[in-house]
Amino acid sequence: MMRGYVDENDQSILRIKVIGNYADINVDAIVDTGFDGYISLPIHIAVYLGLELYGDIQVELADGSVHQELVFAGKVVFNNETRDVLIILSRSNDTLIGTKLLKNRIVTINYVNNTITVSDETR
Repeated sequence: MMRGYVDENDQSILRIKVIGNYADINVDAIVDTGFDGYISLPIHIAVYLGLELYGDIQVELADGSVHQELVFAGKVVFNNETRDVLIILSRSNDTLIGTKLLKNRIVTINYVNNTITVSDETR
């Protein structure tokens, strides 16, 4: 089971490890159920990690605007499992966890205790 917290802005935060070709880093990531990818990383973190370019995709933001974003291949340690993922680079300073990483998991957000837990579907 993976545990995180709900911050002062009511955002659910989980600590994940992102692994690139040159380095790895632990980051606090916001769980964003409106994002249907795996991970979105700030550009400066991706440069540090030495991620490998995979391609680019068109993304629609919450405000309805459409942008081209670069996509990189990397790995993430999530819920004690290392997975190959596609990582979208962002001009934002926030790292986001999307629904592809949460698929087949049970996510529980407790706003009374300010906690978030993620567990496997079978548990």
